[in-house]
Amino acid sequence: SIATILIFLLCRECGFGPAASLLAAALMMLNPRTGFYVQSIWPEILHLTLLLAGFWAFALALRKEHDGRIGRMVGWLLLCGVLLGYARLTRGVVGPFVWVMAAMAAWFVFRSNSSRTQNTRAGWSLLAAVVLLMSFHATLLPQQIANQKDHGTPLIGHNTWRNIEGGIGRTADYPAQYMNAAPDPMTREQLAKERILTRVLDRPFSETLAQQTSVFFWR
Repeated sequence: SIATILIFLLCRECGFGPAASLLAAALMMLNPRTGFYVQSIWPEILHLTLLLAGFWAFALALRKEHDGRIGRMVGWLLLCGVLLGYARLTRGVVGPFVWVMAAMAAWFVFRSNSSRTQNTRAGWSLLAAVVLLMSFHATLLPQQIANQKDHGTPLIGHNTWRNIEGGIGRTADYPAQYMNAAPDPMTREQLAKERILTRVLDRPFSETLAQQTSVFFWR
């Protein structure tokens, strides 16, 4: 329900009318996949809520009335970075968004017509980007330190190649094959990477493309 409210607020912040914003929220609520995540108690729902909250804070930071009000904008960007950091702790797909959003924030400040930033716009632009990036990475830092201590790597989430294997050239028992390949997560990931590259390189690219297009269409 929180995610639904955030969808509505984000749409309103982006300029959509009440009817269109309600429609967007309803479509998200009625999405069968969303219902599956709720019933299965998967972390995707928490991730979705945190991600939408981060996007909403970002939209508030870039409001036109904040043009020139650097302190208020930086405050929203700080909150945005923290929310996106927690979203990253639930799912590993947030990273690229943060860099794009940091560039957008910098551009927003740089093109500002405010007299407060006119003479130092490059510095304020850099500050906006740095605040977002630093708040994001500072949120991740405690977990990265713990992972370095416990597993010898600061990486968060060791299942990138497991997920790729689930979508490309999977075998009937690929989950068991993945888990039984090695006792530690980093070695399992490396072995899964080797298996996937071997399967992909051993068959024509057109065959892989056709398979993935079919999977995308039916899912």
